[in-house]
Amino acid sequence: MHDTVSGATEPALALKLTENAELCGRLLSRQLGRILRLVDVELHGAVVDVDGFALGSRLEPELSIPVDQRVRYEARLEVIQKGLQRALHLGRFLRNEEALAADGFRLRDLTQWA
Repeated sequence: MHDTVSGATEPALALKLTENAELCGRLLSRQLGRILRLVDVELHGAVVDVDGFALGSRLEPELSIPVDQRVRYEARLEVIQKGLQRALHLGRFLRNEEALAADGFRLRDLTQWA
């Protein structure tokens, strides 16, 4: 079963669910959809397109907070980091249905933060 988050302002994100995890999956899907409107996921410093998230088979990454001289300290970055890390304790991002070992994120639009 797949649940997809989509909307005019949110990227589509397929979420693989089991019957027992449907409610948790929907909440997680909404949270990730909102976060991914603000940030891009990175792998080794390069932006990668994420097209899904699978519960289970979790990875244990330490996501790095973006460092940019144009952005002052921003507590919301820590909230985003913790939200992504909580999600990654439950599962993993997917790209073309393959597990993606994301290790960071970056802001999509610096003008909203500077």
